[in-house]
Amino acid sequence: MRVSTELGTSDWSAPLTWETGLLAPEDWVASWIGPAETEVPPPGFRPAYHLRTTVTLPGPVARARVYATAHGIYELFLGGERVGDAELSPGLTAYRDHLHVQAHDVTGLLQPGEVVFGAILSDGWYRGRTSYHRLPDGFGDRTALLAQLHVDYEDGTTAVFGTGPGWRSAAGAVRGADFFDGVEADLREELTGWTLPGDVPGEWAPVAARPAVAARLVSSPAPPVRRVQELPALSVTRLRRDRHIIDFGQNLAGWVRLANLGPRGTTLRLTHAEALRPDGDVDTAGGTATLRWYSPPRGIQGDRVVSAGELGEVFEPRHTRHGFRYLRVDGHPGEIAPGDVTAVAVSSDLLRTGWFRCSDERVNRLHEIAFWTYRNQECDVPTAEITRETSGWTDWGYNVRGARLLHDVSGLSVKWLADLAADQWPDGTVRNYAPDPLGPGSLTARFAIPHGQAGWGDSAVSVPWEIWRAYGDEEVLSRQYASMTAWVERVARVARENRHPARRSARP
Repeated sequence: MRVSTELGTSDWSAPLTWETGLLAPEDWVASWIGPAETEVPPPGFRPAYHLRTTVTLPGPVARARVYATAHGIYELFLGGERVGDAELSPGLTAYRDHLHVQAHDVTGLLQPGEVVFGAILSDGWYRGRTSYHRLPDGFGDRTALLAQLHVDYEDGTTAVFGTGPGWRSAAGAVRGADFFDGVEADLREELTGWTLPGDVPGEWAPVAARPAVAARLVSSPAPPVRRVQELPALSVTRLRRDRHIIDFGQNLAGWVRLANLGPRGTTLRLTHAEALRPDGDVDTAGGTATLRWYSPPRGIQGDRVVSAGELGEVFEPRHTRHGFRYLRVDGHPGEIAPGDVTAVAVSSDLLRTGWFRCSDERVNRLHEIAFWTYRNQECDVPTAEITRETSGWTDWGYNVRGARLLHDVSGLSVKWLADLAADQWPDGTVRNYAPDPLGPGSLTARFAIPHGQAGWGDSAVSVPWEIWRAYGDEEVLSRQYASMTAWVERVARVARENRHPARRSARP
């Protein structure tokens, strides 16, 4: 590329390359698979399954790409290494309409010979508990994985490997994984060496075939969710013999990484909270469900882990997300030191674009609180809070104006608007949160609420408008125009036809 202005023409820029992904359904030779699960376990007790196959690479690899998505949350592994640094993939979308595919350059992970192609798969947003109602199985009751590996060899030949009948699955150490019910792990049941060729422990069985999905497979315009920051423990207080309180000094959304898990068989109960009670113990009231119709099996914002007693073992529950500043650990027989535990902030990896500082440290702290609030609430969709409901509530129409002062929220907003439009009703009604796991049942399901409320539904218009104002993106207005006008026409129709009788008689 070069640029011409009234000052003349620039030199040519350095060459750049770009590539496309799998653009058409026929580009996929892989098929959807799921774990060997004869019966669906109860919510909160559904394992994170391991799925794997072995492929043979006959020669040196010149270039390799892997494409993957899932109904659930997945982590991909190749050649004994985890692929990429994204978390909670493929993210939360209107799964019935479109599903995001992640692409990775895996050239450096492949060597000639046998290579294990594998994944860990859990419920995630697809069939886990979601939203204010915390009902499970919103999008479906079976998890599934689709992954395809393209290999170009140095001799000019190519090969494609994908999920299919040759894969096998087993439950590993994670015996339960859910955003609201937390993670249950028994590290004694770890499938040691499962990412490497050869025999591995566990009860492995052939995977189940899953039907092809009707949803479109597309890439996401939003940055991926990543570990955006790690915070060390500021203090560890031992309230009693087997109870420790850890303070990280900052409210965040994510999880912890805990070492020093105690002797083999030690059961540790982790409780996350945003505040302390006057007695110094954690106050979990902020994480209490809006509707208290069941008891979380590991308590409010709780995880549980059983130690294997192995040297260097670490517990890091990557298939959930909590909101917390404080962590309570129950059951440890010894001392937990500050260096044993780290808080990991996990959010959409948005480019920061705004900063503020003044001479008054109180105002600086207030601004820092606002920064963390927006960061915590942005996790593939813009959420309203990080403990009780964690849904893509449509009050983003108000919050986007503040958020764009701190981060580039263009991609996040465009991604979310696609979900909003996909879940919009034929009469123009905008649901109060998007995506909506209840889908067609959102008016009849247990705990259903009215949708299309003023202020909330207005986000169908206000968010595209604010994105255009901030970034000059005319395409978002074009893309969302049908959704925007459908909402406005719906509001006008309701105002015209559903007026209160007293107002109608006073002003016909």
